[in-house]
Amino acid sequence: MLSPAIIQMDTLYEAPTSNPTIRRSSRACDACRRRKVRCNGATRCQQCSHLDIKCVYTAAPSKRSRKAAAPRGTIIQACRTDVPLPPPSANNQNHNHLSAASPASLFSDISSPTSGISPRSGPRHSFSAGPIDPNFFYDLLPEYIDAVYPVNPVVTPEECRSCISRMYSDEEALCFLYIYAAVTISLSHVDRGADAVDQIMSLVRSCLDHRRPLTPQNMPPSILRVMTSVFLEICLMNLYKSDIALFYLNEAIMQLPMLHITDAEFMETLSHTERCRRERLYWECLIHERFAAIVHERAIILDPLPELPAFDPSIDFSIHQGWIYTVQTFCMIDRDFVGFWLKHREPDPEWLRLRHRELEDSQWHMEVSMLAAMQQADIIVTRQWLRTVLWQIAIRSMLLTSSTPGSPHLAPAPLHSPADPSGPTKSTSSLSLTFPLTLSHELKSYLSHFTPLEIGVHGSGILHKLFEIANAIVDVVTQLPDASEEDTRERVRDLLFLKKLIFGFPRTDRLHRRILEEKFEMVRGLGRWDDFEGGTPVEGQGEEAMGVRGLVGLL
Repeated sequence: MLSPAIIQMDTLYEAPTSNPTIRRSSRACDACRRRKVRCNGATRCQQCSHLDIKCVYTAAPSKRSRKAAAPRGTIIQACRTDVPLPPPSANNQNHNHLSAASPASLFSDISSPTSGISPRSGPRHSFSAGPIDPNFFYDLLPEYIDAVYPVNPVVTPEECRSCISRMYSDEEALCFLYIYAAVTISLSHVDRGADAVDQIMSLVRSCLDHRRPLTPQNMPPSILRVMTSVFLEICLMNLYKSDIALFYLNEAIMQLPMLHITDAEFMETLSHTERCRRERLYWECLIHERFAAIVHERAIILDPLPELPAFDPSIDFSIHQGWIYTVQTFCMIDRDFVGFWLKHREPDPEWLRLRHRELEDSQWHMEVSMLAAMQQADIIVTRQWLRTVLWQIAIRSMLLTSSTPGSPHLAPAPLHSPADPSGPTKSTSSLSLTFPLTLSHELKSYLSHFTPLEIGVHGSGILHKLFEIANAIVDVVTQLPDASEEDTRERVRDLLFLKKLIFGFPRTDRLHRRILEEKFEMVRGLGRWDDFEGGTPVEGQGEEAMGVRGLVGLL
């Protein structure tokens, strides 16, 4: 006969199968899944609590070969010290695809991801949706420093390296790294093809897969989280997903009050570097909001901070100086400017004159010429675009003058070389019906000294500005009164330069391309060109030898 103790032990042994309160977890945390140990599925599981490591749950990847598994103890040490795991071997690159929970509906018209590409020479690590090599992110740092950080100076390259070092233990850092990679590829690949587009889409999906909602438990949002929203907006705008891009811009703006950037007393408690960084974040969101207010006809929420960004020794002075000019330029889009653009009220003629004079101030020409080429290109095109928008406000309100500006080929010297800061000494053009013709020659004079990369690195924003300028110029040319042959030839050459520039970027919006093509065809069909000489150039010569009719034929 069995003793009571043995009966009790037998009862305890069978308890796990009969007690409904004890059950096996259907999910495992990241650390347990990588270590291939049983996880109890708790908020902080028993294994992670025992080893004192961070417990994170993400979508479980599909099973993969154990041939290239990390040595025993490596994963625990990585989770404990925030050191990246050794990269997978070359024979284990076929990682899993995205989980079914991926927000793929955003990108239903885009094909599946492909291997990574870069304008830099030499081998680089590729990206695929799944466990990822940290070297993929490290490889992008030089391009981030060159193409992204100078015009988005919030998350420093050092912070990016820090995120890479803790990518296996900090999901917010990993989420940022995916969009950091996406925005870097998006802005540095000016001549990107379908492969780069697919890769950007896959990175955006991965970012969204790892993104957790903002809750009372993880308040306030970090600067990294807000910049993730900003970079999502940039990438989606470059992919012409404007509706969802504006959603993430709004998300970034709505998080700013939680950082107390406008609270002077709170900001005084921060270090100078942290205070400057938060202010740059605020200005970044304001700049994007001002641009969206004009392009997408939206009301504005943010007001400018009382002072321009203070110098932060942790960033290069040239980046700081370019940032100051960018902030000053977009501050011209104030509430009055947006109200007049949205037709909430009619502009006052004096306001138009003052704003026109402000945009034509000759001092900025000399100062901007000291900046790096990519910063110059951004500020030049933005100012010319704002002058075009101001002209459109004036023409809608019938406040233009009827005088014809001086010959547009008397434009200022290019800004590209700091050694030659020559430029206009005073404003000479008036806000007249033919004002865009002046802009066209100025743009040709300025931008002909920049490379396509220095212009296209600013993404869809600068391409939209160039489209608006070119569209206004073509409208004026089609209604242009007769002019001398030399003036007409210069105007057509300016227009041809803009066409080649805009159409030379593969990422130019297809709708914008079609609109301009139709208008160029209309220009070619004008009968007035029959009065001029010059059809085709002499063999071996280019456009310089062409007459008006020959140049028009190239439009």
